[in-house]
Amino acid sequence: MTLRHAPEQYWEELEPLITKEYKAGRMNEGQFKMVLNHIHGREDFKLTNERVNTLQSK
Repeated sequence: MTLRHAPEQYWEELEPLITKEYKAGRMNEGQFKMVLNHIHGREDFKLTNERVNTLQSK
């Protein structure tokens, strides 16, 4: 939850961090989507799902 409310000044640093943690299995998909959604301006969850699907296919 802490990352979900991180100030904008940290967003650029957060995305690579949460991506690494998600890929390593230390962050579940729901947690990843919630933080990703926040750092991308509370985008539509469809777009968030597409971002996650892109990572899963790699």
